[in-house]
Amino acid sequence: MLFLTSLIPKLTPPDCGLSNQGCTSPSPLQLFVLCASLGFMSLGASGVRPCCLAFAEDQIAHWDEAQKDRALRGLFSWYYVSVGFAQIVAVTILVYFQDQVGWKVGFGISAAVMLSITLVNLAASPFYVKMKPQRSIWISLLQVVVVSLKNRHLVLPKTYQSAQFHNASGLRELVPSEKMR
Repeated sequence: MLFLTSLIPKLTPPDCGLSNQGCTSPSPLQLFVLCASLGFMSLGASGVRPCCLAFAEDQIAHWDEAQKDRALRGLFSWYYVSVGFAQIVAVTILVYFQDQVGWKVGFGISAAVMLSITLVNLAASPFYVKMKPQRSIWISLLQVVVVSLKNRHLVLPKTYQSAQFHNASGLRELVPSEKMR
């Protein structure tokens, strides 16, 4: 959005200063661009984040079982450590740069990191294991919608005696309880 506001000055809201007295509201165009930017960011994040672990697992799926189990444990551990570390950096170091040096530097650092990671991924792309999809994701999504619409009037049974549940061995409770309800 910073890129757009520097190209199109009309998208930049007026400066209110430190007093916040006499600030004017943003225009409908400015609000639209803000909401659209947030929407595109959430779409991009929702398209990438669920696929990261599945793609990483595809890289080690052809290994033998002993190596694969150990690698999967490491993969999940390091993935969540790196996500947590990235969040800590984003809310501390980047915010510090944005406060002390300026927003342009903060966004510039973020853009430079994203560009460098994109270039690394593109350079390493020939070495990735790329699995072909088994079937269309849209068909699966459509099946979920159809079944949901078909079952929307089903009533939850009062007792769970007739329902089938899977309980792992060694659990204290053998039948579901109302604790999670």
